Amino acid sequence: PAAEFEVDVPAFFHPIHFDNMGETVINKFSLFDLDGTTVLDNRPTGEDIRYLFRQPSTATAKYTVNLEVSDNARGWPSNPRDPFNTAISDSTTKNTRSLTLQLDVYASRLDIRVIDRSNQGK
Repeated sequence: PAAEFEVDVPAFFHPIHFDNMGETVINKFSLFDLDGTTVLDNRPTGEDIRYLFRQPSTATAKYTVNLEVSDNARGWPSNPRDPFNTAISDSTTKNTRSLTLQLDVYASRLDIRVIDRSNQGK
């Protein structure tokens, strides 16, 4: 089932990232408003995003969460006997992955009807 978000209900986003061989780094972790304005931007420390949506999204305007993660991959080593120290490690060897998530936020309404038995027939 799809996750549904409602107006005025707190939302919590936590990035989970893992590399089977090395370390990963969060380059960007951002939340954008309906008009594309940055609400919370560039969270390289990996701290969570907590937000309270105030307006519902529309068909053309949606909230967006962007996550960019990179690893510490290395190139081929020049010396097979010392692969870790002789493998090139620079921006050309790092793998970067980006994820963009569009969120639908729905308006909610609470209808309360009070039934008072003492006022029957009045």
